[in-house]
Amino acid sequence: MRLGLFLIMENWDGDIPRAYAEHMETIRQADCVGIDELWLAEHHFNDYSVSPSLSALLAYAAGITSRIDIGAAAYLLPFHDPVTIAEDVATLDILSHGRMLFGAAKGGPFERQKAQFGVEGDEARERMLEGLDLVRRLLAETSVDFSGKHYSAEGLTVYPRPVQPRVPTFIASRDETAIALAARHGFGLMAAHAWDLDRLRNQRDTYREHHPEGTAPELMASRSFLVAETDQAAREAARPHIRRFRKRMSRQGFGQRGEDDFFNEERLLANGVIGSPETCRQRLAELAEAGVTRVALKPATRDHVRARECLAAAASDLKPAMEACA
Repeated sequence: MRLGLFLIMENWDGDIPRAYAEHMETIRQADCVGIDELWLAEHHFNDYSVSPSLSALLAYAAGITSRIDIGAAAYLLPFHDPVTIAEDVATLDILSHGRMLFGAAKGGPFERQKAQFGVEGDEARERMLEGLDLVRRLLAETSVDFSGKHYSAEGLTVYPRPVQPRVPTFIASRDETAIALAARHGFGLMAAHAWDLDRLRNQRDTYREHHPEGTAPELMASRSFLVAETDQAAREAARPHIRRFRKRMSRQGFGQRGEDDFFNEERLLANGVIGSPETCRQRLAELAEAGVTRVALKPATRDHVRARECLAAAASDLKPAMEACA
């Protein structure tokens, strides 16, 4: 199991330049202490998760690091020209010396985003799957001919060409059609932040059913994270941040009420990697048993110094246990 850092560029204090500077320092420190992967999200039109320009953020992160893999979690493909995304991914792969991880999603339940970018109803999933197929071909092939409902290309070759012969690609979706496409092409999957172990197992098993050889996927799951001396201390420290995270994300239309309320406070705490070192190791073992091969930790604190300390502890104390789960 690979150890990652997940960020949505949270602007806790209403000072975006400061938020960017602090998060980039956390990324630099994560690279230094041995975190394997960085995953950044794409969000639009809110002053809390200020990460609309994903390629720019990933390029800056690539420039201040030397070893950590740089992941998009994820490009919201229906809102972009897939040709431009292919060009950006290839450029980022070169700038990072082959460290790029490409993730795609349909855009979630953010209705304002869909309206602004002119994407209606089920069209988002349709555009994502078609756009991903075009990006896949443009990264792997030259002189691409493509004729789809939404996108087309004739004898098209994008430059630059990526460093990696096959840029690792992931889909964020629970839709069986998307999972089947991922299985056919050997893409990985990305799980929603608060999915429980049963949903993770279901995603893994659905992928296996559609894979020609029954192979399990590379499965990335993000999780709220905080380590402390005791479980109680960790939960008490994490709760205010998770409460604010839930409130702000719900304000943007992310999450639903009732059974599928992904940002339920108790659910985030229960499914997170939050607790003593022993408890955190147990949570990681449970994730591995459910099929997770990459876990991306989202620090559950607005204290940047504490976030970095917890990441250092994860790299030194938790990573050996994760490697044993391979």
